[in-house]
Amino acid sequence: MMEKYVTIFRAVNNFVFVGDDGATPTMRLGLVDEPLAFEDLLWPGQPVPRLRQAKRLGRRLPVS
Repeated sequence: MMEKYVTIFRAVNNFVFVGDDGATPTMRLGLVDEPLAFEDLLWPGQPVPRLRQAKRLGRRLPVS
């Protein structure tokens, strides 16, 4: 399990977090042009799953 956590941390550190110069390590190597978002690492090329809103229970209040 620890190996999985270290792999995720390494990917986030290399692709998401920017340094003082405004670049990530992969940007300094010329592999990417801009920092990635967390969603890009977790769901590459897929739409980000969003939680559905819960249905409200109870009766509606009259609009005045």
